[in-house]
Amino acid sequence: LRYYDEPKSTNEGKIKFFDRPGDFVKKGQKLAVIYDAKKQIEILNSKKDGLVLGYFDSEIATPKITLIALGVLR
Repeated sequence: LRYYDEPKSTNEGKIKFFDRPGDFVKKGQKLAVIYDAKKQIEILNSKKDGLVLGYFDSEIATPKITLIALGVLR
């Protein structure tokens, strides 16, 4: 597996993750949503098929921070 740390948020807000470490995800699958005052402002989709290795350990997302780490096949 190769480490892959995309997508990154472009907004600041509360984040909700949809998968857990150890889950396999497909390209295009929704990984997380970022909210601002209960309004959805950004959807983060997987850019590759892979294994969720872990995710950011805060409820608040900030721009350009790695939010989700994936393991992808070479």
